[in-house]
Amino acid sequence: MSATFSNLVQALPEPPPSEPAWLSELRSAAARELSESGLPTRKTEAWRFTPLRRLQKPAFKVPKSDGPFPATEPDPGRIISINGRLSVHGTLPEGVQVRRLSEVLSKEPERLEGHLGEIGSTRDFSALNAALFDDGLVIQIDAGSAPSEPIWISHHAWADEPTVVYPRAIVLVGEGAECTLIESFVGEPASEHLRDEVMEIRIEKGARLGHVRVHHGHERRAHLTELAISIDADARYELGSVVLGGSLVRVAVNVDLRGRGAETNLTGIFLAADGDVVDHHTRVEHHEGHCRSDQNFRGVLAGRGHGVFDGIIVVHRDAQRTDAHMQNRNLLLSDHATIHTKPHLEIDADDVACSHGATVGALDDDQLFYLRTRGIPEETARAMLTYAFIRENIESLPSDVLRDEISAAVLGWLPNGDRLKEMFG
Repeated sequence: MSATFSNLVQALPEPPPSEPAWLSELRSAAARELSESGLPTRKTEAWRFTPLRRLQKPAFKVPKSDGPFPATEPDPGRIISINGRLSVHGTLPEGVQVRRLSEVLSKEPERLEGHLGEIGSTRDFSALNAALFDDGLVIQIDAGSAPSEPIWISHHAWADEPTVVYPRAIVLVGEGAECTLIESFVGEPASEHLRDEVMEIRIEKGARLGHVRVHHGHERRAHLTELAISIDADARYELGSVVLGGSLVRVAVNVDLRGRGAETNLTGIFLAADGDVVDHHTRVEHHEGHCRSDQNFRGVLAGRGHGVFDGIIVVHRDAQRTDAHMQNRNLLLSDHATIHTKPHLEIDADDVACSHGATVGALDDDQLFYLRTRGIPEETARAMLTYAFIRENIESLPSDVLRDEISAAVLGWLPNGDRLKEMFG
C-alpha cells in the first residue's frame, strides 16, 4: 500500500475465517492489487485531473456500526441507509427484496456467489472497497415483477470525526422485470466524510431498470462510486446521474452489453461552483451485435468549479450493427471554471453507427442581448439561459417523480434562480 493514502487504511486485514472461500479469494485478489499497484496518483492517467490530495490529510476512521446517529424519521416510502448500513426499512413493492449485505453473506452466501465481485473492478479505490467492505445492500427484483412505485433509498452521511465507509451493493433484476431505483445522498456531516462504494447491477433477459442517483453537494463529504452493470439480451438500463456540487464526487460507470439487443441510456447533470470537483468516467462495452447505447452529459461550472468527463465506447469485433453515441456539453459561467472532457471511441467492427462529441462554451451574448431588450435583468437572463441548457437532461431522467425536485434544486443553485421557479414550475 502506498504511503500516500496510509490515512485510509494502515494494513489490510486478514479475511475472517467464517467467510466463504470465493469471497476470501476476492478480498485476497484486491489486497494483492493494492500491495502491488497501490492507489492512484496524479500520474495515473485516469485520475490525473482528480485532486486526490483532498483525501490525503484527514486521519479517516471507520465509524462504529451502532452510531450514535441522529434520529431519522421513518418514511414508509423510503429505505434509509446511514453510513452505508441499512437503518430503516420502508414498505417495499411486491416482488422486491432489500436486505443487508452482511445478513445475506452470513446466512445465505451461496445466493451471492457468481454475482458479488464478478462485474465490479478490482483496481484503485474499487479494490480498496473489495478488500474492506463489511456491509451494504442486496436488492432483488423478482422475474416478471413490475412494481408501479420506485424503490427509493436515502443514503445519510454522519460523522463527528473524519470517517470513511466502504459500502457494497448488489442489484439483481430478474428476467422480464421492470423497476425504477432512486438513490439520494443527503446529510450534513460535522466532519470530513469519505464514501468509497461499489454497486454491481445484473439485468437479465428482457428486463428494464431505471436508475437515478442524486448527490446533494456538501463541502465536507467526498464520494467515490463505481457502478458496474451487466445487461443481457433485449434488456435495458437507464441511468440519470445528478450531482449538485460536492467537495469531491467521482462517478465511474462501467456498462457491459452482453446480449443481442441490449440497450443503455446514460444521462448526466452536474453542477460545480467554488471548491467543487465533479468527475464522471464512463465506459460502455458492446460485446454483442444489434445493441444500442446513448450518453448525454451536461455540466455547468461557476466560480472556480472543476469538472471532468472521460467517456469511452468500446465496440468488440463480434458487435456488428452497433448503434452508439456519446455527447458531453459544458457551460462555463466564469473565467476561472475548468472542465476536462475526453470522449473517445475504440471500434473493432465495421458495420456500426457511432459518434462522439464535446463542447465547452459560455452563455451566448446574442441570446443575452435579446432577453435584455425584452426588459429582463441581466442576472435573471443568465439564469434563464443556464436553466434552459440543463432542462433537456432533466426531462430525460428515467423518473417522473424526481423531475420537479431536481428542477427546484437546480434553480436553487442558480443565482436569481428563485425568480424562475414560478416560470418553469
